[in-house]
Amino acid sequence: MTFLQKKLQETIPEIIYKQILLIEEGNLADFEELYDKTLSTLSAIQLNTLLDFLVAKKKISKEIKVSFLQKLLSHQESFLREKVVLYLESLLQKDCVSSITPLRADTALSVRARIFWVLAKYTTGDEEFTQQIIKDLKASTIDNDQVLLAAALYQRNNTSASLEMQFLRDFYLENYIDLVSQELKVNLTGKHGFAAQMIGLILWEANIKIYAIDSLKTYNMQWLVEKTDEKVSL
Repeated sequence: MTFLQKKLQETIPEIIYKQILLIEEGNLADFEELYDKTLSTLSAIQLNTLLDFLVAKKKISKEIKVSFLQKLLSHQESFLREKVVLYLESLLQKDCVSSITPLRADTALSVRARIFWVLAKYTTGDEEFTQQIIKDLKASTIDNDQVLLAAALYQRNNTSASLEMQFLRDFYLENYIDLVSQELKVNLTGKHGFAAQMIGLILWEANIKIYAIDSLKTYNMQWLVEKTDEKVSL
């Protein structure tokens, strides 16, 4: 029994747990029926555990996983929507764009940060989109959100003289480093320390060399700015 399966067993009522274990033997219609009758009644915490379990389970079909994820895109709990966006991207790549685009106006900034990062990776056009990213980066207070939004700007245009990279440079200088003293304004192990590190490295990738310790590759964070040749219009 895997860790996720054990956690699921401890989280889900036994009768539902046994039904879930049969999902890999059923088809999409069976799963849809189970969701409508049973799984939709689970709490957000239970759904979170189930989400991790289903996505990790190799024998469960991709279409069942995608169906489940799409259902949770409209869940009232934002932390579930955040995870679903990233899971959909990992499963579908650019084919997730049509499913997540409606969430550009999501009420939660953390959800929008993930939506914008995915859309920036797989879409072109729509200059208004760049302004949306900039607006949210100015308002963001959470490290992970700031990093994803910065990466989204890089994906939009990583030319050092571009509007995106010049804004990110100015944002970095205003919030993270004092060029006069050549010292960071934040503690790397404290609030915004992670953002200071990662955004510094993102700027370095754009040949704006303000601050960097090692590289994105060293931190296994290259996925943040990986380019794709296949893009669709936003």
